[in-house]
Amino acid sequence: VPVLTKSCRSAQSQHMINLFVNQLLILILSLVACVVIVTRWKKLGPASLWAFSGFGLTLLLGIAQVVFMVLNTGMLGDLIPTMRPWMSKIMGIAPLFLHPLAYVLLLVAIFAARTTSTSADLPAAGPQ
Repeated sequence: VPVLTKSCRSAQSQHMINLFVNQLLILILSLVACVVIVTRWKKLGPASLWAFSGFGLTLLLGIAQVVFMVLNTGMLGDLIPTMRPWMSKIMGIAPLFLHPLAYVLLLVAIFAARTTSTSADLPAAGPQ
């Protein structure tokens, strides 16, 4: 069992804080976007579901990355040493697929909003 010196723990803590600060902006932005979408759910129509899915996925991915950093750096002790290799693989590969999926969901939200707004702008087809 490797013993960490005080300076090594300090450097490790500083590294984790830097990684967390990098994730913090994404977490705040995603959380605010989810709150705005929920408060305007009826006004946004079907686009709100797609937008909430995109920002919600980004929020969940950001939270998962922060939790992974805490577990992987050993800040809570050596809780799960046997899980580290496969957790590293999953957290290395998952963002490669989930970030683009979140962008696709947001793009679908834009098109859903455009479809809703253009159909609302068309005059009703009826006898004149």
